[in-house]
Amino acid sequence: MKRLLCAILAISAMVSISADDRGDLITLARKYLGTPYRSAGSTPKGFDCSGFVWFVYHNAVEMDIPRSSRGIWASDAETVALKDARPGDVIVFSSQKGGKGSINHSAILLDENAVIHAVSDGPRRGVVVSPLSDRYFGPRIIGVKRFLPYNSSDLSE
Repeated sequence: MKRLLCAILAISAMVSISADDRGDLITLARKYLGTPYRSAGSTPKGFDCSGFVWFVYHNAVEMDIPRSSRGIWASDAETVALKDARPGDVIVFSSQKGGKGSINHSAILLDENAVIHAVSDGPRRGVVVSPLSDRYFGPRIIGVKRFLPYNSSDLSE
């Protein structure tokens, strides 16, 4: 029953969202570039990866998506192929190369080549932009979830 309610809420939210909301989502995400990483963070004081994705969706398009990377992947949102992903879609990553291991990271797609996300470790920490070809993250992509509607007229985004 809870899953059905979540699906109904997600569909009703999608109906009221315009194509312009993808642009609003990306604009808001970019506003927080450089924000520090904070474990379990979901505010501009500091974000973890899924806290950042949740915050951007919640504040840009008033959509409450799941708060964890695992929840994002398990959600009823449409799963799309990476080649079909659009700006604003959510990329989900695993802890090991080849999509093996546990789901442990999420990011927002900026364009066909880059994501914006909150990174906890490495040479760059906090909210950063990374190429999809990133040595670490690229091989760990599990898949893409689409929470915002998309149609071919959105190609100008």
